[in-house]
Amino acid sequence: TREPAELSVAVIDFTNITGDPIAEWLSGGIAETLSVDLKKLSSLKVVGRRRVQEALGSVVATHLGEEELLELGRDLGARWLLWGGFQKFGEAIRLTAHAFDVASVSTVETIKLDGSMSDIFALQDQILKGLIGALDLEVSESEVLEIERPETEDLEAYEYCAKARELVYNLEPAAMQEAAGYLQRAIELDPEYALAYSSLGQLYSMRFIATTDAGDLAKAIESLQRAVSLDPELGDPYCWLTYSYARDGRYEEAIASGRRAVELEADNPQSHYFLAVALWLQGLDRFRMEGLPEALERLRSVTRLAPRYQPGHQIQAGIYL
Repeated sequence: TREPAELSVAVIDFTNITGDPIAEWLSGGIAETLSVDLKKLSSLKVVGRRRVQEALGSVVATHLGEEELLELGRDLGARWLLWGGFQKFGEAIRLTAHAFDVASVSTVETIKLDGSMSDIFALQDQILKGLIGALDLEVSESEVLEIERPETEDLEAYEYCAKARELVYNLEPAAMQEAAGYLQRAIELDPEYALAYSSLGQLYSMRFIATTDAGDLAKAIESLQRAVSLDPELGDPYCWLTYSYARDGRYEEAIASGRRAVELEADNPQSHYFLAVALWLQGLDRFRMEGLPEALERLRSVTRLAPRYQPGHQIQAGIYL
């Protein structure tokens, strides 16, 4: 258990209240979009979605009482939890969002919005603006403009990307293949969709881990570089670009990318982990030991953010040996 950070938020997947399986993709899609936009605020730290999902397990957010929300917030080290649900009836949608303050053990804001699926991006922006006001966050004019700029304006591309990102961590070959198809379709619909390119790059990186196929690694780097060129402030691609460059022996580029990942997503243990791995691999491959103290520092951040993540402990041990 960690004390909640002063200005940090964790976004929980929104509950599909009507239970329509066709709309299930929105559960993660809404949370993903809100997380990506909240990361654009320099005054706020955002807990990574993977950490939130692991901490929550199979529990549905709407079933959590104050004590459970308090425990979850403390476990994640978050000051606030953002959670809610949606009801979709044909093209109509109702969104309800709640902001829970871990410090005061109270709900500080509830936002209810009605609209159509064509308004989904504007509705999510309204949730963010309500949250920013309720939490009294300092936001610059440029940050407001960044939040108002959606990752994509194509609703179908958004749906394909959201579905794919839920499948990416399912390492079954069929799921990976399905996710790749969704992401390629999203990119066809919107060739400037940075998050879709980033997701495709992550998928190829993960496939390389399984196949060691150099072609997968090349595709990963190409997709991730494209994501960075489209949105240099998006933290998502830098993390996996760090891993991909390191596995390609491009250590200087890997370390630069890793430091950028840590800068943009300081609360993401994977950013720290891949930077540490790049520094460690450089030491092993090039007999350059000067990067190992920084690698240990990054790994200490990993074990602080994700104490049960075994590789973080294992590589620390290897470096000390």
